Amino acid sequence: MDTWQTLKLELMIHGIEIVSEGVCKCKSGDRYVKMHVTKKISQMEKEIRDNFHIFKDCWIRLPDILASNTVGSVSVTDIRIARLFAASIKGLLSLGKFLSSCSPFFYEFLFADDKVMSSLSCAINKDITDFPSSVINDIPDYRLVLDWIVRRNSILVYLSRLLRFLMCGKLSVNMQEIKVARSVQGPWANLDLPMKERVFEWSDVEEEVVGRQRDIRRQRRYKQGLENYNNGGGVGEGYFWREIRNEPYSWYNSSSESPYPSRHVLSGY
Repeated sequence: MDTWQTLKLELMIHGIEIVSEGVCKCKSGDRYVKMHVTKKISQMEKEIRDNFHIFKDCWIRLPDILASNTVGSVSVTDIRIARLFAASIKGLLSLGKFLSSCSPFFYEFLFADDKVMSSLSCAINKDITDFPSSVINDIPDYRLVLDWIVRRNSILVYLSRLLRFLMCGKLSVNMQEIKVARSVQGPWANLDLPMKERVFEWSDVEEEVVGRQRDIRRQRRYKQGLENYNNGGGVGEGYFWREIRNEPYSWYNSSSESPYPSRHVLSGY
């Protein structure tokens, strides 16, 4: 499979079918609409801008929501709500740090005054009983919306770059190499490998494997101590190994009887 076909399949997964080098079909509901690639890229860029404005509006509201002084703080009785609220505060703080560190664009428009990050840092150090029930119920929703917008925009940017790449033409695309990860480990790893790399026929390995189990069973570790089992001798205990150098000998006659090599001449009289 060449690079052109690989990119076409990647776009098809996201509902974009390439008809030719400049025309594509995009899924709209239950049907596909044919349009030019440049028009599709423009639609994606508009959606990215709209999502960014929604993200910005939701983000700047967080300090006011966290500082809400609604009368009547509640004691949370459901541990699941408490954990969801705490996880949402931590998730928003992590999201802010991630965006401010990896994207100067986000940092310039969202994090320059550091007001939102400061309010999140203060909220994470408070007890949940200090927050009214309206805040506890709203923060998880805001976290889901902001996280979804970031993920959605990431996908749109990725697809728009693929479409721009395909506009170079099939010949130019096939001249480029695409790196495909084939060594990622995990429960669903290596599913893109050819079948022969994961399974094989018995006839391919029979010659080198046949008799292997028999040889394993005949190893000394499985038979030692059982030599007299069927002759009324029972099962031997311990590990039997006759080491010649462990045989007794007279110390006075060690120069001639000791199995150990030594320089007895130096210690002799």
